[in-house]
Amino acid sequence: MSRLRSLLLAIFAVWMVSTSASASALEFFVHHVLLQGLLNVETTLRSASAILKGETAGVKVEITCSGEHTSGWIHNGSNGSGVSLGLGLGKVHFLQCVVSEPESEHCQIANELLLASALIALGSIAAETYALFSPDPTGVPFTKFTFEGCKQSALNVTFNVTGEVAGLVEDRTSSLDFKEGAPNNKLRFAGNPATILGEGLILMEGGGAIEVL
Repeated sequence: MSRLRSLLLAIFAVWMVSTSASASALEFFVHHVLLQGLLNVETTLRSASAILKGETAGVKVEITCSGEHTSGWIHNGSNGSGVSLGLGLGKVHFLQCVVSEPESEHCQIANELLLASALIALGSIAAETYALFSPDPTGVPFTKFTFEGCKQSALNVTFNVTGEVAGLVEDRTSSLDFKEGAPNNKLRFAGNPATILGEGLILMEGGGAIEVL
């Protein structure tokens, strides 16, 4: 199977963990059975939208994205230190993204449709399980937003979204939750700290929950 470049946000992708992952294995299970080989997955938003919060030049920025669909694959593999981890690869697809703040600037996004490739690995932080996301390929931005029509001409530029972000995994609902104050959040918008808010549902392709144990 080719390195599938069609999965959302991050939504499971191969990523070498750059966090303090637990020494014990965190692996994917299906119907309480350890996943063997590759499994196609897809995600959709449980929240109404996903929100990116950041700032540039002292101006607070919020970008609201909707119409999300993510597809990709997951598997269980090694993190390079002999510890078995749930890994994967995917690309998130949003049909529309708009600038919701600063509202008074009336900024538009030239590239409303958003595609973002992500590498992902499971990790344990503060006794909770997270899916840890970084760009695919490594070292490039997750995505870029080009603003236009803003009252302040300085805002009419292209902003990079870079770094790493963690989403809380909830086994009982097969969901992934991005919220304020998440540990190991190293996401950046225009080089400044940023946050993603939203909740997605992660399922096997065609339906069915995925477990992390």
